[in-house]
Amino acid sequence: MSCNRNILLAENILFPLCAKNFSEEEWQDLARDFDDYKPCLIEKSPLWENATPKKLAKDLPGASEEITLPSGHLTPYQLDAMLNTIPMELTFIDENSVNRYFNDGDDMKLFKRPFMALDREVFSCHPPKIEPMVRSIIEDFRRGNRDSIDVWNSRDGQPVLVRYMAVRDKENNYVGTLECVQPMGFAEKHFCSS
Repeated sequence: MSCNRNILLAENILFPLCAKNFSEEEWQDLARDFDDYKPCLIEKSPLWENATPKKLAKDLPGASEEITLPSGHLTPYQLDAMLNTIPMELTFIDENSVNRYFNDGDDMKLFKRPFMALDREVFSCHPPKIEPMVRSIIEDFRRGNRDSIDVWNSRDGQPVLVRYMAVRDKENNYVGTLECVQPMGFAEKHFCSS
């Protein structure tokens, strides 16, 4: 499909549908998330002053209160900074298959999650051809049939490991699924340079 045809489809179908069906708040949320993605159909993302501002952990209520865990204690501010430092994309889906968390470092993500995906079913975040696989993995985790699965693919010319892991408590109850996306180009470069 040519670029001109894509633009015509967007102008004549996609944009009018969005204009008709999105609320003002959804437009503001889209504008907030838009800057985190590579440009599509336009060269530069415009800045809209009405965009929903991004929240910072230090500005959230209770950011300085400690969360006590069996192996230590952290403030939400510290926990957020720590999770954003890990060099992989982390997404947590709860026991009801709802997106509850993703880390959000400053670097460009391979599988960026918009903030609008939070508190929605995880299946709506995947292309239709991938959805049956995601459902199958989560159901296997829920039933205890497996604890993890690795999916290897390529993105932007580099190998990528997507590891899905069942999250269980000390009594082996299913709590949710953790998805870890890690670009593996650094390892390839390391082993190929020897």
